[in-house]
Amino acid sequence: MDTIFASFFWGPRQEDANECADRLSRFFGELRAITPVFAMWTRVGGRSEPARRSPIEKPILSEWFARSVLRTDIGSHPMPEGGFTLSFLTRYEPERDISLTVSCGVYSKWVPNVCSMRFPNAGKAARETLQLPVLVKIAKAAVTCWQPDRGVISSHEAREKLSSPIGAPVGGWITYLPAKYARLAVPPGGASESVRDGRLIIATPDRFSSANPTHMRFARELTRMLQSE
Repeated sequence: MDTIFASFFWGPRQEDANECADRLSRFFGELRAITPVFAMWTRVGGRSEPARRSPIEKPILSEWFARSVLRTDIGSHPMPEGGFTLSFLTRYEPERDISLTVSCGVYSKWVPNVCSMRFPNAGKAARETLQLPVLVKIAKAAVTCWQPDRGVISSHEAREKLSSPIGAPVGGWITYLPAKYARLAVPPGGASESVRDGRLIIATPDRFSSANPTHMRFARELTRMLQSE
């Protein structure tokens, strides 16, 4: 069974630790309103932290972001253009966590800002999150809180089959297209839903699978259209 991920990207945007904390706090709140799966999070990396109820308080997130600033390998000098990065795991189901990693405040043209999630492919957390209505709400929360340039919810297996260049836009189960792609048609069999100033393009109401020829045909066609723009 495919492993589902969600990734939302945006270009250089200089933001400080407080601004990143505000966005992440709002995102945690949006996620918790979707399903109890997102009620508790544990920070991973850096100092060991206890699980905290969502949404995590903004001052705590701001402190964590400030401590996570990118640093040089030699001398450990701050590299503010590289932004901040924090990672978390849910504490809903043992050994079947959902991971969340956020890199924000990046204003180097070489490093993207990103909000990414990885979902388990089995268990209670998977059953409660890997369904279209829930994933659409997650995508809308990500678009609202992070204001990305593009995003996709797909599977790692499908991403590998598409064989697209690193950094190139790809289609998947749910693909976020901002306003600049307004003229792009939805490939046959898909659906569209408005969000913020763009659209979510939906490949299928069923669980997406790289082993399903219809799902992959849709993803390939949407990827071709995106990369032709």
